[in-house]
Amino acid sequence: MRRGFMRGAFKNSKAVPLDPFLATIYATVDAWVAREWQDLEAIRKSVAVNGWTAATRDQYQAAILNTENLAARLHNISSRKLRRELKRLGAPTPGEIIRTARIAYAAELLLASRLLVREVAERAGYDSEKHFSEQFLKAMQLTPSAYRRQGARPLQPTKADPSEGDDE
Repeated sequence: MRRGFMRGAFKNSKAVPLDPFLATIYATVDAWVAREWQDLEAIRKSVAVNGWTAATRDQYQAAILNTENLAARLHNISSRKLRRELKRLGAPTPGEIIRTARIAYAAELLLASRLLVREVAERAGYDSEKHFSEQFLKAMQLTPSAYRRQGARPLQPTKADPSEGDDE
């Protein structure tokens, strides 16, 4: 079911050959988003039995996908260096990469599961269903519920694209 969704997922991204560093970032973010909720749930269950300790707090914070944790996981670089490298490559910011990965994963969950939108939002890394729905609408031009109802049908373009002619 899982598929790499990062490449070409950015509507404003430049068509640039994928740099190895950028490919590593996309693969890391893709895998992290897919397992983040499970990792956090496992820690929460452990805490319910054993209580919070300094180690579990650190483990919980490290499991959350954010720019700082991503940079640390990528050869232990600083978040500032990560931002600079992405800018140098003409790539989206770390926040945009993470947000796009979360929305793409949520879209996948909406089509492949019967989870409530609230549960999809949580599993995609959003604390608020409202914020998730706003971000989803902004990225996909559909609410999460409308996207699910639409199914896997392609979105209708909102504006005519002059690069797409009727060649048939």
